[in-house]
Amino acid sequence: MIPALLPLCGKPLLWHQALAVQTLGVERLYIVAEGGFAPLNRLIDEMGIIGLDAMLIFRPSDLPDRIPAHENMLVVAAGCDPDPDLLERLASLDAGGIAVLDAAAHDDRYERIDLGYRWAGAAVLPGRTAHQVAHLPGDWDLLSALLRQAVQNDVPFIPVREAECPRYIDDDDMEGAT
Repeated sequence: MIPALLPLCGKPLLWHQALAVQTLGVERLYIVAEGGFAPLNRLIDEMGIIGLDAMLIFRPSDLPDRIPAHENMLVVAAGCDPDPDLLERLASLDAGGIAVLDAAAHDDRYERIDLGYRWAGAAVLPGRTAHQVAHLPGDWDLLSALLRQAVQNDVPFIPVREAECPRYIDDDDMEGAT
């Protein structure tokens, strides 16, 4: 199952992510479509009811028309249940930032972004990053491409405090859950 659609307290994880970013003042949510379009479309309709404008992104070339190069974008990984304090701390950074964890202390649920760090599943990236990856082939993983471009652009790493460490939800977490 698509990580964003896994249930958490009776609602898909994506619903919880949307509520978390909405509290930061985010009004528009772009969801990278990995499949599961019918459930995603129903969820998008529900988000509209609470005042959050959400739409699907199917390929990198969709980004420049939606994200201005001069604005920042908050990025949250599909299976990540981020800590609200971490999101608030990232959102306060004018220059953006990539939330990172010590690579040796965390497992492969957190994507390695260099020798010493793993991505903690949340980042605020300059909008120009979206424009820089717009011409990548459609079969590339969009979030990984954005992240790698941001690292090349020297977006600062923001170490995550232990209390802010986000958890990842995946199918293994759902075994035996109702």
